[in-house]
Amino acid sequence: MKIETTATALSSKTRPFTVLSLICLCVVAVTIYLPNLHILIYKHLASNGTEIHKASFLGHITQILIYDIALIGSTLLGLRFLRIPLPEIGWRKPKILQLARSVAIMFIALLLMGEAYSIFKTVSFRLPNFVLAKNWGDLGNTSVYIFLFTSVFNAPIEEVFYRGFLLTAIKKRTSAIAAIILSALVYAAAHFNVSNDLLQIFISGIILALLKTWGDNLWNPIAAHLIKNASASWFFIRF
Repeated sequence: MKIETTATALSSKTRPFTVLSLICLCVVAVTIYLPNLHILIYKHLASNGTEIHKASFLGHITQILIYDIALIGSTLLGLRFLRIPLPEIGWRKPKILQLARSVAIMFIALLLMGEAYSIFKTVSFRLPNFVLAKNWGDLGNTSVYIFLFTSVFNAPIEEVFYRGFLLTAIKKRTSAIAAIILSALVYAAAHFNVSNDLLQIFISGIILALLKTWGDNLWNPIAAHLIKNASASWFFIRF
């Protein structure tokens, strides 16, 4: 009887980690495959006479939609299985002052990361130069709509999964520092096949997780993520 009770207790403790591991593996696997799907859709549409910008746009939209569906499904499944209520992941009324501070912190962090890269590559300090992206004045360019879709629609969904569900679920079973690092690692791993700068993605994940933990409000990293994507989409910051 005692052995059965011990086995049941161990099972109840390891089950959440198993669920979390499977969810993370599924999300990362989906993100690794999706760029290939994007290319396949683009080549198929382009070979059948679709204009190349439109073909690229449709391929990208399909990629993002599948990714977001995977994140939403994983979040709902995880919340239900682990019995985590929405308020616990920080889904509550936003605070304007915290939002403003979060945006400022992320923007400053972007500048500092850019300056660090500049010093590393050129061994010299240079003031940043803000250059308006040409897409800003060309709303007929398909890439503009891709940027808008990614910045406005995709960022909040990523935050609900990575800094909402995942960060909270890990933090319930380990320390806050470990949860921040692990959630940022999963966030970086999910961008393995879509970004050439995983270190920047990882650092951004750390900052976003800290902003979520600081105010215990999911809208803080959402606002910071939006300004990060918008800055990357609409401006070139040169050093």
